[in-house]
Parts: sequence; C-alpha cells; structure tokens
Amino acid sequence: MRVPNAHGNHFRIPLLLVALLGGVSRGFEASPVPEVSFEALDFTSNIHNLRRDGSRLSQAGEKYPDIEWRSGQDAVAPILHAADKPVKADILLQLKGVRPGAKLAVTGESETYLTLDLKGETTIGSFIEENEIVRVPVAAAKNLAKGLKKMKDRIRWKLELTQPTGERSEADLGTTSGVVCFLAFTDMVRTSPDAFQPTPNRMEHAYNRFNSAVGTLELQSPWNDQVHSLSKQVGRYYNPVNHFDDDDCWFVPGTWGVRGGGASCISIVRYCRAVLEVLGYPGTIRMDAVYARPETPAMATLGGIDSPDIYKNGLKLFLVDNRNTANGSVGGYGGMNNYEGVLIYTGEKGTVYFPGGTQYMYTNINQVLGVFRALVWARWDSRAQNWQVAQIVHPYQAGVRSYGRIGSYPYSRPGDIGLYDDMPRYGLFGRRR
Repeated sequence: MRVPNAHGNHFRIPLLLVALLGGVSRGFEASPVPEVSFEALDFTSNIHNLRRDGSRLSQAGEKYPDIEWRSGQDAVAPILHAADKPVKADILLQLKGVRPGAKLAVTGESETYLTLDLKGETTIGSFIEENEIVRVPVAAAKNLAKGLKKMKDRIRWKLELTQPTGERSEADLGTTSGVVCFLAFTDMVRTSPDAFQPTPNRMEHAYNRFNSAVGTLELQSPWNDQVHSLSKQVGRYYNPVNHFDDDDCWFVPGTWGVRGGGASCISIVRYCRAVLEVLGYPGTIRMDAVYARPETPAMATLGGIDSPDIYKNGLKLFLVDNRNTANGSVGGYGGMNNYEGVLIYTGEKGTVYFPGGTQYMYTNINQVLGVFRALVWARWDSRAQNWQVAQIVHPYQAGVRSYGRIGSYPYSRPGDIGLYDDMPRYGLFGRRR
C-alpha cells in the first residue's frame, strides 16, 4: 500500500493487512489476502468556496479543488469550514481481495485539535477482486471550534478490516501533514463579486480586523452590535476624496495613519461588507446609497450612486455636511454630497443601517439623512472654485440658517475650506464618491 509521509507525499511499500487472529477460521473457505492503498481525502463539510490567493489582496485566483488531496499530490488544499459544525470527510481507499460483508473502520487522530479526530466505517456490499475505490465516511464527534481562527494540524490514519469470517486486520494508512482549516461563522455561500470572495490572505486579514473592532472572536449571537463595532472603527478614518472600488477596498486600512488618509463613505461600506462576507457572517449584508428629493426631503431614497444630478434654475441639489464653512447655512461653501453610502444588515433583530464614515446605527432608513446638515440648492462659484449654499430645502440638524451672504469669497486661497481640499472632487464632479 501507499502511505503518506510527513510531507504529504506517498511512496509504495510491500505491506499487506496483517491478520490479527492468525490464519483462517475453521469451516470457511480461504480468501485472498486483502490489499489497500490510501488514494484521496475529501472534506465533505468544507464550504468549498475558498479561492487561491492572487498576487495582491485585491485579487482572487481560482477555487481550490473539491477533493483536497489525491495520491501523488504534494500538499493538501486548505478548507473553509463553519466553526459551529463538526468536520466530515470521505476517505477514498483502493481495495483488492475484500469479501462482501467485510467492515472497514477508519480512524484519524489529530496531533493538535481533538475536534479534528475523525472516525467512521462502511460495509462492503460485493466481492472486490481487483482494485476498486471505496469511500469511507468519517466525522468528528464535536463541533470544530468556539472561535474564528486558522487551524493547522496533522492527522494520522488507521484502518481496521473485519472480514465476515470474524478475522480482524489492521493497517497504518500514514499521516496527512499540512491540514489547514480557516474557520467561518457559517457555511453560507454568497453569490458576491470576486472582490468579496474568501482567500487565505483575506481570511487572515478579516480575522485581524474583526478581532480589533469587536474585541473578541468568540462566536456569539450575530448581534447588530458586532457589525456596528466594525462600522464605527473603519468609519473613524473618513476622507471623502479617497475612493476605492470593489477590488481595491481591501486597501482601505492601508491609508490609516497617513497624511490625507482615510476613505469615502461608500468605500468604507465596501470594506466592511468584504470583511463580513468572507467571514461568512450570518444574515443579509448589502451596500447601497441614499439620497433625498426636493419634493420629499425627509424621505431617504435608495440608489444614490447611480441617480442623476438634479438641477433647478442653474442651481444643483446637494446634501451638505458638517464640513461646510457655514454649517450648511446659506452662503456656506463646500461639504456637498450627492448621497450617503450605507451598509444594510438584516439579522435576527431586524434590519439596521450603518452610514459609512460615521459612528451611527439606525433602525429607520430615513434617519440616515440626519448625518447631514441640510438638503440645499447650491450655486457654482467660479472664483472660489467651489459650491456655495444658495437655498435651504430642508434642514436635518439645528442651527441651519436660511439667510446669509451669496457670492462672497471668504477664502485666502482657492480650496482653503477647512479639513479637506475637496475642490477637484466637488467642483468638477459635484459628487462625494
């Protein structure tokens, strides 16, 4: 039979199953001496959506094979597994000379984790004269773990064969080294873009981020508070001029601590979604953007990213935030937004909304508009190269004045409007991305 060595390779040795009872029981016809070889290892409880790492964190390769190890293969493919479920696998054995009614019992003893100890058996239905592949299902007695982490282990395999005559034989099938298991919250498989699909590097990145935000990786009820903690941590680093698309959203934390760092609201939402989805977080996770219309200013409307700009008499409709030089009042410059990016989570407690770049969690989508000072009509000031509030449509916060100087130029230099020099973003595109 062929036995996996410490490196996962296989070599052939002239080893037959050793009869423990010595010879053949009286009154039974002698049968061929059985032979066995370990051909493949298939973790059937693997979620089977883990992809290979790309050259960068933003890239994902092809999926790992459905059968994690085959004879002659140097390494075992890593698996992605729900932490709150037991491991199950099929051991594929090539048999010869095994009589019908014979029972095969396989045991896998892990070196580190007791929850990777696997046992199982099967009964042969018909005589196996020549080489034939037989699957032996094995399973762990307990759920895999109580937390989210990367597990590495070695499993030593043993086989016991009980013939219908009663004779019993044993064989050492060898050791499978390099078993790597990434734990997830659930075995949910989402039909998400490649940017939100799990890879080994993304899983380790997500473990670190979730642990940092939530404070513990112990599995609990999927509380909204956990999503809120993640949204708040990432939301502290808000900068509307730094935009990351789906693929590049994994680099959002790389801007923290750098002058001019941080990310836009929708980029923050993208990154939070990516972390939660690769971890298999339970519930429904969506991202969208909300905006308001002048006829219904207190009602949030979904779809702000692709919504057309709204104009009236040469003025443009904006949601103005706290970066405005007059706190959203008439005459103030800057802080103009077309929408607010929102992470939408539906779990056991209902649906909640997390505006990107804020510390808030809302139970009503209309409350998201409260992160802004007001809905306004703004004019383009070519001298200031910025948008200026001309009319207040609807205030969302107190202290917004409907009067002020229009057309004045209070800056010492163009773009000197406070924390962010967002003139190129707002002046040319009129959009916070």
